[in-house]
Amino acid sequence: MKKMMLAAVLAALALCACAATPDSPGIPSETPAETKEIVASVPTPESTPTPTPTPTQITKSDLGFSQSGVYEIVENTEYSIDLDNDGKTETLCIVDLSHDDNYIINGKVTSVRVEDNMYISVNDVASENVGLRYIMNVYIIKRENGSTGIVISGDWMSDDYVTYTYAFDGTTAIEVDYENFYITAITENTMTLEGVVFLFSNQKATVDCVINDDFSLTYAGDGLIELTGFNGDREHSLVTKIELKLADITLPAGTKLFPKRTDLSTFVLCETETGATVTLPIEEKEDWEGGLWKVNGINENDLFGEENIQYAG
Repeated sequence: MKKMMLAAVLAALALCACAATPDSPGIPSETPAETKEIVASVPTPESTPTPTPTPTQITKSDLGFSQSGVYEIVENTEYSIDLDNDGKTETLCIVDLSHDDNYIINGKVTSVRVEDNMYISVNDVASENVGLRYIMNVYIIKRENGSTGIVISGDWMSDDYVTYTYAFDGTTAIEVDYENFYITAITENTMTLEGVVFLFSNQKATVDCVINDDFSLTYAGDGLIELTGFNGDREHSLVTKIELKLADITLPAGTKLFPKRTDLSTFVLCETETGATVTLPIEEKEDWEGGLWKVNGINENDLFGEENIQYAG
């Protein structure tokens, strides 16, 4: 009897389960959650464009070099000139492929100098690299004997000026000489150079040079460099902080000295407030401890005061 009643209950439960459909109002249905693909919104990083330099345009010049003298030329221009004095002309070009490329660095446009791409080309063959950051002036010197030289003046970086001279071995350019100045005047046999020397701080300087037969350079006259003042200020003086004993005179502390001329190696000619000329023996140091120079064995910082000795560049 109990078994029959249990069977009836189970049958009733089964019947109720069949009747409980999703559409039945009394029973909530479990609807699957709506799904969709989630794509993370990640900003695309701004790509740094690869700079494409403007192709260098080489032009041709009809400038003639039949007469001896000095000819100013420009880079990236081809000139027809007899370099080896054989009666035939070669194609000469000062090629300058240096340029400024713009890069995006930290969201800012930054100009970057692409250099080390300057050279002397003869008949489309590079014969000598020119180690400059910027070219200022280029000159061809044509001598009456048929020899040819090139003078190139420019900047390494941060006003580190330099002037190179070149001669030709056949049609190959050979570097002959250089000076750490730039050209302000030039003739077939002389040039005037200006620039900065590091002597008791940065000093403006000028020097006249002889251009020798082989295009090497020699300082003219007594071979001294004229000092035109600290940063061009002729009135700026150095004041000794301690007594300075020299071979022919003893300068007390507080003496004002105006550097005027030097060989930039062994001595400096200075003037005092009274107009007297004093020769300071100098020696360049191997390190910068206490200054770049010694004056009669005394570090320049100790003699003139470290606060008064300032180098830049």
